[in-house]
Amino acid sequence: MLSIVLRAFKHQIPVNTTMQDDLSSQIQDAKTDETELNLVLKKYDLDEELALEFSEIDKAFRQLEIKYQSLLNTRKFFNNGKN
Repeated sequence: MLSIVLRAFKHQIPVNTTMQDDLSSQIQDAKTDETELNLVLKKYDLDEELALEFSEIDKAFRQLEIKYQSLLNTRKFFNNGKN
């Protein structure tokens, strides 16, 4: 259908109203729905926000692991000094 309209435009053949309506309908169908676009953008922003939050939690957990290991090593050192 679109090829007929393009040929008609190229050769300046008159296009009937039904073809114009069909073309307009196809164009409207191909347009991005603004509400849907906003939902998609919000979803990916949320994913990025969650990834950042996870990264911060992961960093804090790794620091906690280091402190825990340090406490274990200190405890072993003091226990070895008592013997």
